[in-house]
Amino acid sequence: MTAHIHQEDLDFLEEAKVALNGNSRWETYMNDGETHIALRYGVDRDCVWVYRLSTEVMFSHNVLNKAPKLVVEGEESE
Repeated sequence: MTAHIHQEDLDFLEEAKVALNGNSRWETYMNDGETHIALRYGVDRDCVWVYRLSTEVMFSHNVLNKAPKLVVEGEESE
C-alpha cells in the first residue's frame, strides 16, 4: 500500500535532514509533536525513512537486558 505524501511530511523531512546532518551519531529523529519519526538508513547512512505516527500502544520499562555502553572511535570514554 502506498501512502499519500502531504506537505507536513515534506516539512518534517526538511526538519529531520537538518537534525540528522547536525548529529552524525543519531539514528532516529522525532519531531516535538511526536507526529513523525525519521530513521537514518543505507550503506552510507545517507538515506531517511519517514513514518507518520499514530496511537502509542505502550512503553515497557526495564524489560531488556542492559546494553553495553557504546564506544565511539575518536572520543574519550567516561
